[in-house]
Amino acid sequence: MATTPAGIFFDDSALQAGRAVQHGPEVPIWDPVMKVNMWSQTWRCRASYFKGLDLSTPRAGGGILVNESVPSLVLGDVVEWTRLYSEVPPPRIETAHFIHTLQVIRSIDPGEILEEQITTFARVELKYFNTTTPHKIPILRKQLLKVIDGILQVIVVTGPTNEKSQPKPGTGGVAEDSDITRWKGNIWERRTPYVQEDVVIVPFGGIAV
Repeated sequence: MATTPAGIFFDDSALQAGRAVQHGPEVPIWDPVMKVNMWSQTWRCRASYFKGLDLSTPRAGGGILVNESVPSLVLGDVVEWTRLYSEVPPPRIETAHFIHTLQVIRSIDPGEILEEQITTFARVELKYFNTTTPHKIPILRKQLLKVIDGILQVIVVTGPTNEKSQPKPGTGGVAEDSDITRWKGNIWERRTPYVQEDVVIVPFGGIAV
């Protein structure tokens, strides 16, 4: 064994053989918001033997690699870097204020289409995907919400045709197209807002929240 001036030990025989060695214990991390386990590991090797891992490389015991830091010199030609592993977060629901536009139609005058804007709470659905092809993640399209004779109807846009359906209890209509962003590594987040069911439709176009 050898030691750096700072008193940090490393396995010199393994480093001489060109192997990467884990330096110190693995550090577990719990994210209470995402409800996900993560793990941080510190590694060392000779600089000439450094080779990074691919993102999403599995960790023994669960989790996948989501980040690997740039190696830095610690002594001579020995470099040190960290690897961060994470579980794929479970789906979760958040709420947010949302300004939504409704079309109001009355059968007694179907040619007259009124639009009303409401400020309400949206139920935001977040779902996570481990993939190297995020463009293939299904995007939930915005649904047009119309009030026809006081009844809320959801116009589901499906290409060249529209399908009318009542909003499902506890779901409501999709207020905006899904937004897909990178969370960590190859884990992507899909965020989809839905109009909450505290929107009460009053006959003939009146809307109360």
